[in-house]
Amino acid sequence: MFQHQSITENEIVEALKLLNLNKSPDIFGVSTENLLYGGQSLIYHLKELLDNILADSGYGGKIGSISCCAPTCADDLAILSNCPYETQILIDMAFDFSKREAYLLQPAKSCVIQSKSRHHEKVNENFWNLGNSVLPTSNKATHIGICRTDDDSCKATIDENLKKARRTLYSLMGVGLYGENGLDPQTSMSIMNTYIIPIMFYGLEIVIPRGRCLETLNIQFKKFLKQLLSLPKTVADPAIYMISGMLPVEAQIDVKILTFYGNITRQGKNSIEWQLAERQLNVKSINSNSWFSLLRKIFLKYELNDPAQYLVNPISKYQWKREITSKVQKFWIEKILNQAKLYTSLRYLSLIYKPGQCHPIANTNTMNSREIIRIPTKLKIATGSYILQTVRAKFKSNTELSICKLCNETEETLPHFLLTCKSLEDIRKPILEDLINSCSEELAAFNMKGEHFDILQLIIDPFTYMTMLRNEKVFKVIQNIIDPKCERYRLLQLDDIKKKKRK
Repeated sequence: MFQHQSITENEIVEALKLLNLNKSPDIFGVSTENLLYGGQSLIYHLKELLDNILADSGYGGKIGSISCCAPTCADDLAILSNCPYETQILIDMAFDFSKREAYLLQPAKSCVIQSKSRHHEKVNENFWNLGNSVLPTSNKATHIGICRTDDDSCKATIDENLKKARRTLYSLMGVGLYGENGLDPQTSMSIMNTYIIPIMFYGLEIVIPRGRCLETLNIQFKKFLKQLLSLPKTVADPAIYMISGMLPVEAQIDVKILTFYGNITRQGKNSIEWQLAERQLNVKSINSNSWFSLLRKIFLKYELNDPAQYLVNPISKYQWKREITSKVQKFWIEKILNQAKLYTSLRYLSLIYKPGQCHPIANTNTMNSREIIRIPTKLKIATGSYILQTVRAKFKSNTELSICKLCNETEETLPHFLLTCKSLEDIRKPILEDLINSCSEELAAFNMKGEHFDILQLIIDPFTYMTMLRNEKVFKVIQNIIDPKCERYRLLQLDDIKKKKRK
């Protein structure tokens, strides 16, 4: 907040010397001589009186009785007021204070935004001055990295964040952050969490996006994930969250809002933020557009206690972070796994979702580039987004295109390609034999001979049976056997593309 600097005794003495030597008293019987020769005690009382008057001038914006006229962070100052004349007074106070403290307010970086709200008085441009310079009027400006507009919309902030996030993503392409033939998914997600996510969601705990703005952010976020996982645009949304271990946009913004509110509760009763929280939570209804009303809805969504309780009895930063993390993750794990069950294309993808950890099918035990190249093919097969002949036939409404081009006998479905295609029998037979023998040994060791196992599920994603097998050895064996087959299918597809180009 902009604070009034205390008046010195020398300033009062100099001001008294400038008074006219008029001996006639005023209505209170006080003349100029009384002030000039009042002595040191008069100077002291005048100093206290002026300090009390200027310390709370009453100018600027208020929420209730709480003054919030000049929120300041580092060297950024925002002056808020509903009255243009009060705004000019606050600008003059800030300008005088800057001269007294010997620093410069940049007129080129300063501007005025007239809100479109009906509660604000409209005036002509060039009404406000900063010293001898005229302050320009603009429809948007940036304050501490958050873009403020005259319609109080978050669209400008989101557009700016997305532009910076795309630039950051492009700058990291040199290290392999581009999906196909690049870094493995686990490393890519770690880099994204470190460098891209903080930029993309910066300031959104303050200007909370809703409706179309939230959808724009959500679309771009999913696009980034699909590119880094080398998955097509048509893949089901739950799959990208399960594979990447990322929380959706809405969840990440909710975490930032809850974290920000936790900081407010620990500031103490003397802070402006704490006083605003206490007032708004007690005064505003849940249907209000207030930031704290939206906070209430978030608390209800994640089944947290009443937010007002944390103002009275704040908890430590570690406890607050642990509580909101567990609540948010529990809510979204249940929601995304329930959504995944509705997609038939994900029937072969194991329902494993741990925020912060990639799906086991996307992990690799080595940094060998040959191993990393095989991961996108596995992910496409597991998510049902790999284009087979039957899929092409549906899009082109031509049943003849569904015939397998390798054997030319029957439709090319996933079971046909992986289990029954005669052209791949020589490749498939030793692999399946090793697979069946390895699984049989593990099942016999755990006495699970009576359980039913789908051989196609074991080939595509064996982690479905993780809780049943309770042994990681069998998964390493299966991955070592299945990976070459996925690579073989990728090479066959590339060979098919080359033949089409030659024709």
